[in-house]
Amino acid sequence: PRPGRARATWAIGPDRSRARPRSHRSPPRTRAQHRASLAPASAPRRSAPRAMASEAAFALSDAAFREKVQAALQAARRVLGDARAPLRYAGDAAHAYGDKFAIVAAAVGAAAASELAALRAVGLSNELLTQALEWQRAGKTVTLQLDGAEHCTPMGHRIRVEESPNLTETVTEERSGGPFGFGQKTRERSVSVRREVKEWVWAVSAEWKLRLFTGAAPDDAGGACVMLAGRASEPVELVTGNETSPRPKEAPLWVLHLDVTWLLRQVEKDMSIRFEIDRAAKDCHTPARNAQVSAAVEHFQCAAAFAGGLKRTMRGICSLDPEQHRHAAGWVPGWLPYGGDDKFARHAAAVASGVYIAVPAALALADGRAPSKSAGSASPAADAPCADVVAAVRVVLPRADSDDVELMSDADMSTLLGESMRSLESLHTQIGRKAAASPRPNGPCSAAEVWVGAAVGSFLYDVATSVVSAVSDVEDMLRRQVAAAVGRTLTEQDFTECMAFHCRSLFGPAYRPRPFCYAVRRPGHAPEGELSICGDGDSKPIETMVATRLGDGSRPVPPMHVKLSASARLAFTGDRYVHGIVRHAFSSSGALRLHLRARARQFSCFVLVAGTITAADEMTPVAALLVRDKDDLDIPLVLDAIPTQKEFRDAIESLSPEQQEFCKGLRAMQLASTLFGVAVIQVKPQLERLLNLPPDALTKEIKLTRDLMTLFTKYQMPSDLLSYGGDADARAKDKMDAVRSQVAAMNEMIAEEKKAEADEAVLQRRFEKGVVGSFDEQMDEGGCRDDLADLEQVFTATRMKRSAPPPPPPPPPLFC
Repeated sequence: PRPGRARATWAIGPDRSRARPRSHRSPPRTRAQHRASLAPASAPRRSAPRAMASEAAFALSDAAFREKVQAALQAARRVLGDARAPLRYAGDAAHAYGDKFAIVAAAVGAAAASELAALRAVGLSNELLTQALEWQRAGKTVTLQLDGAEHCTPMGHRIRVEESPNLTETVTEERSGGPFGFGQKTRERSVSVRREVKEWVWAVSAEWKLRLFTGAAPDDAGGACVMLAGRASEPVELVTGNETSPRPKEAPLWVLHLDVTWLLRQVEKDMSIRFEIDRAAKDCHTPARNAQVSAAVEHFQCAAAFAGGLKRTMRGICSLDPEQHRHAAGWVPGWLPYGGDDKFARHAAAVASGVYIAVPAALALADGRAPSKSAGSASPAADAPCADVVAAVRVVLPRADSDDVELMSDADMSTLLGESMRSLESLHTQIGRKAAASPRPNGPCSAAEVWVGAAVGSFLYDVATSVVSAVSDVEDMLRRQVAAAVGRTLTEQDFTECMAFHCRSLFGPAYRPRPFCYAVRRPGHAPEGELSICGDGDSKPIETMVATRLGDGSRPVPPMHVKLSASARLAFTGDRYVHGIVRHAFSSSGALRLHLRARARQFSCFVLVAGTITAADEMTPVAALLVRDKDDLDIPLVLDAIPTQKEFRDAIESLSPEQQEFCKGLRAMQLASTLFGVAVIQVKPQLERLLNLPPDALTKEIKLTRDLMTLFTKYQMPSDLLSYGGDADARAKDKMDAVRSQVAAMNEMIAEEKKAEADEAVLQRRFEKGVVGSFDEQMDEGGCRDDLADLEQVFTATRMKRSAPPPPPPPPPLFC
């Protein structure tokens, strides 16, 4: 392999399998399971994070897979013998980062070789493999399909005589005569009951086919098709007590598909399997997150779904003959009758039966120094593999990046794959021998169905789940090593703090990210409040890149306009800041959530305006709030993501010109409102300008400022009634006295208006009660005291009513 690429090569030798029948079928399943069993040849390829996230449905738990690896290593030591250097799990041995790519390549390559061996076990000969490779190299999609049907035909009815077991009864007879003229005689007799039972007999059989084809379907005239295995079983009798058919006359099986194009793409002209990881590609991030491994994981996920459907199909066919099926449960360990609880026996058929899985052993590393070999300690398999094994499998594995670590050698992997094929062949012989001694070896439940379902299906399922677990384990190995290096599991907050630390080292003080936190203050005065933007669930402000333009007079700042209404437009100047945030997050992180927080101090107030910047000099407000007297506001910001420029261009590529223009115009409107803006307007300086007062005149006038805010906000008082209108060169004290007197006059007028409204309300109430006379006369005559007495009586009666015990319940009704 050239530098920067990991490669694994397997060469499959002559076909050693004998011609024997194969079988396929699947019982009814859910729609989701059916979709999972289909290999989406034309479906878009999922990204690496999404593919790795979906592996949880196929992979075993971490502890279970670790036990599986240890069991595979123990079997490997037993097969290889003592001449081999000790094998250790890669996570427990020192190795380089590049060794992880080699481990993943070795695991995927071993799984591909094992899958091809499973296809050979169901009838894929060298000639058929060569033909399938020609189809694939011609650019055609090659699909493995299982289909078939179940048949149920009537054979007539018959009469069966049932005889109950013999019953013994005692009979007593009376008789006359004898010395006394009467007597009794007792004897026993056997009684049985016979009855005729009418039975209907049905002939139940099944047929299935396992085929490789190109095109839309096996029978497509434009494609090609070859038969791997198939069988039409002999019918078995099914007896019922009525003439209703127990099964449909012809019920097609669920059709299972598996796209094997990826597998054939790994096979070279010399019949070797080559799997490579392009480490130089831009999308190659880790040993598991790259295009090559993602495609392999997706294929083996589909292979696991196909193998699971294959196992269920064969079990459903065998259930047509219940007696034979119960007999077949002892042919292969873990092969349960249809409908049994196989929760703990999902992988038992391939493991307990002795079929060796070589994929987990690819995660093993060995010391660079092999132990010294003593006389008689070497295993024949380790010194010189037998001729059959060498002819069956030849392996070329990638080399390790570290000189101190040795990956599994070519001869060792050849031996392990040869052992896997040998154990699979031994299981086939065992099934054939036990099936020959069964009551009905040619019925629906024969050696072919058990072999394909319990042996090959479980073997393929175990291979597929093992390689997916191996890829996930290598990725998890990286995570564990990083957590061990830093002392804990990293979160998004740790990532953000790490980048903030490095930004302080890389950027100068003027360009360094700063927290979004500003004090609302005038120059030379104490802060009146604080404005910040924080993350969700965090009181710490976010850090942003800031471009500042200060309105200090050296460079004039053009005014910004805010449209208050259809007839009012506000223009303001001041310091301006443009912020940009760079979010550092993991692929599993959720959407960005921010909060705008504003706080005001006691005796302070300011106006907060939030909206969007729609032009260089225009801000469209969405909300405006008056923050005053220790107010603490927390406003969540709703952020909507819009497509990127590339995503937008790809989405409108197939639209009409008119639709493209409409989408472009709508996107321009969206982009015009993507800049969020916040404006802070201080109240006291604006009041001073509005009332024609000198600067800082209201700084220490707390009561006057409150009265002014009440008049403006509550009573909507026009500013002309309160502003100073005298000599502009007058003293500040005179101006303040003038404004203060006008405010006092307005407050006095409002108090008089309130008193008049209260008197009018009292008169209105007395008029409704029918009392004559003026308000003053009624006060003199004690009318007010009468009203108060009336009110006291009403309050006393209400209080007594509330404190009285509840009335007793009514007596129950009487019924006749």
